[in-house]
Amino acid sequence: MTPASAQTKPDFFTAFYFQQWKNCGLREDFYLPKPNNYVPSDFTLKTEIKDGETDEDVSPIPLRHDQGSRLWFKADKEHRLPKVFVNFNLIR
Repeated sequence: MTPASAQTKPDFFTAFYFQQWKNCGLREDFYLPKPNNYVPSDFTLKTEIKDGETDEDVSPIPLRHDQGSRLWFKADKEHRLPKVFVNFNLIR
């Protein structure tokens, strides 16, 4: 907050610029991207690591196992951030 007695410089943006911006219209090539279903919106942790546990104490938890895939989860005690390792075995 500026004291009332402080001197200020004149505004850089004049009424001319404000009028130009008000009447500029929309640009066809400037738009928001379409929603991406692959970008997550829920960042809650699957499981919490109890105090005193280390990364070595925590075992991976199987989340999904079907004929074509397996999905495991292991909590990250140190950084508490999601991390992924992907391994694909393509069988012909």
